[in-house]
Amino acid sequence: MNISILIRPAGSVTFTERKALIDWSSVDKEDVLTSQTDTLAFTMKIPATAAYGPTVGDEVKMYDGATQIFGGFITYINQRIDGAGLFYYDCSCKDYTHLLDGVLIKSTYNTQSINAIIADIINQVNVFTTPFGVTYTTVNVNCPLVIDHIQFNYEQATKCLQQLAETYIYHWYVDYAKDIHFFANAAEVAPFNLTDNSGNYIFNSLEISHDITQLRNYVFVRGGKYKTTASRTETYVATAGQTSQPLANDYATTPIVKINGVTQSVGIDGTDSPLTFQVLWNANLQSITFSSALSSGQTITIAAQPQFPVLALQKDNPSIASYGTFQYKIIDKRINTVPHARDRAQAEIQNWGDPLIEGTFKTYRSGLRSGQLISIQSTIRGINIAIFYVVQKVVLKMFSQSDGIWQVDFVSVFGI
Repeated sequence: MNISILIRPAGSVTFTERKALIDWSSVDKEDVLTSQTDTLAFTMKIPATAAYGPTVGDEVKMYDGATQIFGGFITYINQRIDGAGLFYYDCSCKDYTHLLDGVLIKSTYNTQSINAIIADIINQVNVFTTPFGVTYTTVNVNCPLVIDHIQFNYEQATKCLQQLAETYIYHWYVDYAKDIHFFANAAEVAPFNLTDNSGNYIFNSLEISHDITQLRNYVFVRGGKYKTTASRTETYVATAGQTSQPLANDYATTPIVKINGVTQSVGIDGTDSPLTFQVLWNANLQSITFSSALSSGQTITIAAQPQFPVLALQKDNPSIASYGTFQYKIIDKRINTVPHARDRAQAEIQNWGDPLIEGTFKTYRSGLRSGQLISIQSTIRGINIAIFYVVQKVVLKMFSQSDGIWQVDFVSVFGI
């Protein structure tokens, strides 16, 4: 290893190598699955007489040789001093999601691809970050799927990306070149794989476990509501003095109300005045209220497009036959079509319908990132064909500037 740490003070355009000031035993870098924030912690030892000291907001880049293995900002510093006049700066860093968290998005998107939505979100972010020397790109955003409707109401840009990812079980992260990666499960490939003779890992560090406690092979999905294309009409005969009428249908739009064939003006209950409208419609209570009492025998007709709850059920029969039934429910009001609900249920089964396989290994090689696809083949361990896993967590612990070790956690492809 040949680790270096460069720091750019806030307001400057120049990065300066600071590895001579680092207490290497304090260096701890953690990369957790996709949308979670990568972190870096280290301590700098600086004489009290020195002109330099790190400050929060400084940009940090970490390299192993020519390969960048971290990029972000110092977000927290704890300063200490010893009796010899040596300052200790305990620095905590957050990756480039830091500035993404600082921008709120208020936008509505209708019938647009996720690629286009993310491009617009990042354009909005760059308005605020580019003046501070950070411009985000979307080169590795790869999701042409179209969303009918999604709305963000002053939500952090990172939360918007996460909502989009959850819609189709995608993953995302910001790389160390400030580019957004948005990709399907197991779509990014690790720079190396593991075999008995590859030399890519410490041989006796590889551990693999199997777990069925997280099985989900019988999945219910309850979404929002979907509107039918055809109108429905319901008819009632009034009683003397009647002032309200419960409705059989949950209407998506303001209904047309007629009394003895005469169309009535309809307002919204709780918003409009009964002095202005002849009928008030309450969508939550599924009822209408009349501004004046009806006479016995009058005919009431109500017509509009009804809406129904989005419900779906998917089962994995082979999994059920092998392990028994393990039911699971998902409630997501953003799902507004039955096919989307079925897809969401099927995605859950694909992720959790089989036993969860997890493992860990240690390596001296850099280059692995969470979300990457890595294969393991080991004749000694009885893994006679290459089995693919997804890197879930990567942690670097340093002992000196040239001596450190990576611990890598992985999980079965359909177990994230």
